[in-house]
Amino acid sequence: MSDQLPLVGRQEELRAVLRALAVHGAVLLSGPPGVGKTRLANEALTSVPHPVVRCHATDAASSIPLGAIASLLPATLPSPFVRAAAEHLSRGGRRVLSVDDAHLLDDASLSVLQHLVRHRLMRVLCTARSGWGLEGLAVVEVGTAGPVMGLVLMHQRQCARAEDVLAESMAAAGDTETLVQVGCARAYNLFFGLGDEDAAVAVLDSVSAQRLSAELEHAVMSCALTFALEAAPVGVARLGGVLLGGRAGQRVLAVADQFAGRYSDAIARSEDAGETVPGPFPSVRSGVRAESMLRSGDLTGAERRAVPEVHRPASQVLSRVLLSQCARLRGKAASAVRITAEVVPEPDVRLMLWDVLLLAEFAAGAALQGQPDRASRALARAEAGLRPAWRMARFAVGAARSWVLAGAGRADEAMRAALDNADLAREHGAHSEEIVSLHDAARFGADTSPRLLALAKSRKDPLMTAYAAHAQARALRDPAGLEEVAAAFTACGAALYAAEALAEAGRLARLHDRPRDADRLDRQASALAESFGGASTPGLVVTSTLAALTPRQSEIARLAVVGLSTAEIAERLTIAKRTVDNHLHTAYAAVGVTGRDGLRALLGHGAHATAGAPNGKRRP
Repeated sequence: MSDQLPLVGRQEELRAVLRALAVHGAVLLSGPPGVGKTRLANEALTSVPHPVVRCHATDAASSIPLGAIASLLPATLPSPFVRAAAEHLSRGGRRVLSVDDAHLLDDASLSVLQHLVRHRLMRVLCTARSGWGLEGLAVVEVGTAGPVMGLVLMHQRQCARAEDVLAESMAAAGDTETLVQVGCARAYNLFFGLGDEDAAVAVLDSVSAQRLSAELEHAVMSCALTFALEAAPVGVARLGGVLLGGRAGQRVLAVADQFAGRYSDAIARSEDAGETVPGPFPSVRSGVRAESMLRSGDLTGAERRAVPEVHRPASQVLSRVLLSQCARLRGKAASAVRITAEVVPEPDVRLMLWDVLLLAEFAAGAALQGQPDRASRALARAEAGLRPAWRMARFAVGAARSWVLAGAGRADEAMRAALDNADLAREHGAHSEEIVSLHDAARFGADTSPRLLALAKSRKDPLMTAYAAHAQARALRDPAGLEEVAAAFTACGAALYAAEALAEAGRLARLHDRPRDADRLDRQASALAESFGGASTPGLVVTSTLAALTPRQSEIARLAVVGLSTAEIAERLTIAKRTVDNHLHTAYAAVGVTGRDGLRALLGHGAHATAGAPNGKRRP
């Protein structure tokens, strides 16, 4: 869904801004931080019949001459540069210059702005903190209205206080339009902040009982569908998007496509729906295009879209979740943990829905980094913070649970948890989560290839195709197929899965008595694993453990695993039997096992260990 929800309780101020812009041509929205100046300015700019040129002053650019407006100017300017810059900006007819946080303008940019206003070269709309001013700007004071204060409190995770403020504002609403706007904000806080689905629906029902215009009914339905996307089966939300229609309906359908694992459709719909100006509401499912890019296999594109959103209050948490997921797939466990750890809420804070998603992702990252206790604590917080209405979030927590179990060395439990999560997601129509959990279950030892191959038939995305091929190659114990899968994962940027596929291919090549291929695959897997900075999964633990052995110890250990006796190993390598035994005992101590059975279990051969022995007989 979009970050944009109805402007709350600002109609009078909006009219004052538009009136001042029409009469004076230059307006300043002035007020303390957090009262919604930028949101109000954006709403006003959507109503003006002229092209808008935007710039945003920042602390970083405040010491750079023309830093705030440099992107709007040519590389070189003739002298006098102030006049030349102003004339360049005012070219092209009746345009409006929007300057956000004008109190941070560098001196040169401020001089250009003053020249534009004094000579009325173009319309100007600025926002700035209280106490800042500029000659020629008509000032509209932006106060702290009750609804805005409620949203500020919600941003601060004080959702119970936000409910009190919004309930009071709703009771005092003087007209139907304000009632609808405040009601939507209140319902949003109740659902996503407090997790009270019944109360949120009751608020919308009370609003809908009024005689509403078609436009206001559309706003209420749009808000209700925001809840349906989290709480209802995906098919129900999709039907709601069809009924809603228009660009808002397209956004609902884009999220439904993403949840259904149809990422190309989700990207296309989000492009058709267009970008919206970020508002003060943190939308739980913003960034549809970026998440669909990630899940389809375009990690670089997803990261490129998510990075700027990290600095927006309305989208920073979910953007960090997405960036952490990208880091995990790349095998960068430490980066994944750092990205999420920076905004993990304090232990005594009541969790909102996006906090639950953040903690689940943090737990998965910590498990990958080899911090099982830290991962378990974060997962426990996420599970405790879940509310019954947050059904889609439950699948994200379920996926994290399997990673945490695997990180604690409980691969069988991790496999069962992933399978359970896949089944629940499938019942809900959330095939995106089903796909991820089926692949995780395959990585942990289950044969999920039939289901993944069936899902992949109608979904041609590169990462989905690689998931299905990975599961199939594992099930067939096909080293060549696994090597091809590793190349597909590498092309997507999913180096973690590529390393796992190569490690498994190396083990199988060794089992098939192809030592040269096995050595080559092991080296490739080890090279990737070394770049991960400590990432550990069941598929990688063997590669990293065997790296501690000398080449001779590793060679003897692998021959012992495929069933050769001490005498046969000695004969093949032209060394003494005592030397073989010494190397084996040293290898057992290095990898933490007590004998050949331990080596077989470590290398994943188990019952297949007889394959390398003559006539299929197990050697002592």
